[in-house]
Amino acid sequence: MLTFHQIWEVKDKWIAIGLRDGAVDSTLYDSRQDAMSHMHGNEARFFYFPLGNFATGLKLIDAECVLMFQRDFYDGGARVTDTPGNGDPFLSVFQGDVYHDLLRAGLRRNE
Repeated sequence: MLTFHQIWEVKDKWIAIGLRDGAVDSTLYDSRQDAMSHMHGNEARFFYFPLGNFATGLKLIDAECVLMFQRDFYDGGARVTDTPGNGDPFLSVFQGDVYHDLLRAGLRRNE
């Protein structure tokens, strides 16, 4: 998204990412709630990503870590909802390090 848009165009936007395959339809949404409402009843099949938090981009391993966490979150029965008082679910530093280390080890085995 950062390749085809200027940062000021995407800094407050969200994208929907498919849990199954990581696919993105390249639609920019004004809010997570807006993105969820455009999934037509399939909102649980996606996770919603704020582009402004990653204005400098994401390394492949970090993107894989986010996708792995979101899949585990979903497979564990958790569902993201968007209500006025609901903050965005983020990994704690410890959990993020655990996922990052697991992915790095997995990627090294596949080199």
